[in-house]
Amino acid sequence: MIVSLIVSGALVYKFFLLNGFSFSLAEVTELRLSRGRDSSLQQGSTFAGIIGMAFSGFFVLAYIFCVYFQKYLSKSKARQLFIVFIIGIFVSFLSGGRFVAAIALLIAYLSNYAYKLRFGIKKKSKLSSKLLYILLGFVVIYVFSIIFIDRTGHSSGDSHELMLVLDNNLPGLAVPDFIRSYFSNNPEFAQYYFVLASTVYYACHGVFQFDVLYSADYPEQAPYFFAYQFYLQGILVNKLGLNVVSIQEILASIPNPGVYFTLAGAFYLDFGAIGSLPVIFIVAIFGAYFWSRFLIVGDFFSFYISLLFLTLIVFSPIVAITSAGVYPSLIILIFCLKLFIPKGRLAFYQEGIHFER
Repeated sequence: MIVSLIVSGALVYKFFLLNGFSFSLAEVTELRLSRGRDSSLQQGSTFAGIIGMAFSGFFVLAYIFCVYFQKYLSKSKARQLFIVFIIGIFVSFLSGGRFVAAIALLIAYLSNYAYKLRFGIKKKSKLSSKLLYILLGFVVIYVFSIIFIDRTGHSSGDSHELMLVLDNNLPGLAVPDFIRSYFSNNPEFAQYYFVLASTVYYACHGVFQFDVLYSADYPEQAPYFFAYQFYLQGILVNKLGLNVVSIQEILASIPNPGVYFTLAGAFYLDFGAIGSLPVIFIVAIFGAYFWSRFLIVGDFFSFYISLLFLTLIVFSPIVAITSAGVYPSLIILIFCLKLFIPKGRLAFYQEGIHFER
């Protein structure tokens, strides 16, 4: 929990003080756009960036810990961990990103579902808890909706301009004439349609882009052997003196750089059309093993790995999230779990947590 607060505080300091931004959605959106336009900007290029990338997922780990050990945590400790989780999602908005909150909320849902499935918890959640999650969901949807609109530069809600953005900025999408005509007479609904259309396109365009990628010539430097999917971890490795192909080199050799190609597209780039098949099979066996082990043994490590695997599968039609949001950090934290979760039977007391074999 303490590490999560320290990392969150460091991110707040970075975005508010170093970048000189006050908290407004317009400035958060502009920060997101300026980072996207800066081709020289590389995440993890500084020591602070490396630390932030490696430990930014601690607030998600805090929530997973809270769910798995809920029988042993006092109400106050469970509440503190949940507050840390909320703070982490709030801080994620400062970068204008979407995947941090999306991954965190999905893992929150999956962790509760998996825990109840494994340990036979049949009691229904309290109404207050359900309302809190619903409220949090609405807040996330509202903030992302504002960000979607602000990024167009037409926050006034001009229906004609919003339809032009959909036509010109989203390859493969065209607004039908009757929709355009309807919103010219009912402009107050144009923003809702724009957000809905952008969200659907965002979730589905990976399949379209994968077709573009597969139809194009295979890059000369490929296969990249996970350098594409784990390019953020590649930055860390290169900092240690190794020579892994950079994401800039990869993007320069593929069509439509910067878009999502689905998880299948990522495996295609990393291992080719034939080589990706056995690799996908191995990854599936790996994830299925830990999911089965969790259902049988119920240990925390299998619980954690299963959540990462299920999250990877859910996002697979959209993007390979191995380098998106907090997922790279959650992968790195696998090697730190033993520092926080000792082996053996757990016994908890009111004055603190005591572990015994």
